Amino acid sequence: MKKILALYAYADYNKGDSAICLGAKKLLEKIYPDADVVFANFLSSDHDYSVRARGFYSNYGIEVVDIPSRNLNKINKLSRLITMRDHNVNLFLQKEKYDLVISIGGHFLFSKDSSLHEKVRNKLRLQHIYQPIVEAKKCGIKTGILCQSVGPFNKADRVIKKVFDSLDFVITRESKSALSAKKHYKDVVSAIDMAFFMDSDPSPINKLAVDSSDYYVVNLRKVLASGGYEVSDVMYKKQIEFFVKTITKLISDKKSKVYLLSQVTSFDEKNSEFDSNIHYELKDKYFKNNCDVIVEPRVFTERELIKIYQDSKGLISTRYHGLIFGLLAGVNPVGVNIEGIGHKLTGMFDDLDIKENIIQLDDESTEESSSKVVELLSKPTNYDVEAYVNKNFEAINNAIR
Repeated sequence: MKKILALYAYADYNKGDSAICLGAKKLLEKIYPDADVVFANFLSSDHDYSVRARGFYSNYGIEVVDIPSRNLNKINKLSRLITMRDHNVNLFLQKEKYDLVISIGGHFLFSKDSSLHEKVRNKLRLQHIYQPIVEAKKCGIKTGILCQSVGPFNKADRVIKKVFDSLDFVITRESKSALSAKKHYKDVVSAIDMAFFMDSDPSPINKLAVDSSDYYVVNLRKVLASGGYEVSDVMYKKQIEFFVKTITKLISDKKSKVYLLSQVTSFDEKNSEFDSNIHYELKDKYFKNNCDVIVEPRVFTERELIKIYQDSKGLISTRYHGLIFGLLAGVNPVGVNIEGIGHKLTGMFDDLDIKENIIQLDDESTEESSSKVVELLSKPTNYDVEAYVNKNFEAINNAIR
């Protein structure tokens, strides 16, 4: 029986990251049916996210283990950054005799720093996350990255070089995510987001939904990427204007309801507060007394989210994982790219051959964009998620084995 250690990041405000982890376990067990797959957070065992993650994954029958050296002070972190060694992690890996140590979604392998403070902070973070990978390689254990955002990078970075030198395979999400990685690691596989492999089979496109459903789904957000990157004030205002016009047209022209769905919903005080509040604010400011615009103050599971998309007429979203859940459900999708952040979104739509369903909000007027959305949602979009998943599974399988 193979023993696999999967290093992950978890935040209960990010349904996408948890879906990636659930999908990664499902995929690994498909490749190695007799494998014992255990998870480990790169944070300390007493960190809030570690505690909540342990409870979350236990509901799915996933064992979570603690790895040493996760709770170091800054001096010890700096010392380890210089030596790039961790004796305790090395001993732990040798004792447990893992056959494969991988880092799965929810991390961001990059080193593009704008200040000395950011450079030191990011180096410490990268070293903390990927030291188990480095030590696993020293122990002769197979290592890899599975479904992460990779890049951009500084021209020269000692920590990044050490991580790449310790990897046996690198699997990013879609084709555009591989561009930066290929400059450092020639055999990059651009495959798929692991969320596609979560505990839900891809649904056939429901062509009848266009006529039979009575609502569309809208996802929008303020925080766009790892590290808390926010939409600029100008583009945020344009995003709101676009959605107000789009929702108004869907209600009046299509005689439909609109479900404002915060793809990330929890009571966490950080990113989820942004994500939840902007949906409520949109409703209160522009559609307060309109019963055709719906927003719900509750937490949804991944399966519940897919069901909502499955029963809808279509989805308009700035959110990458909102679109993945929608594609799993066979929804009519429109992806909205803001300020070039959505390379994952545009790459995925390119790979599915539905790039005409992308709204480039930077380059188009809100009137032009909203009219285009209504036109796109007037007819079913043909794509084959099952073929996409199977094709990428073969690529992943070949890379990992």
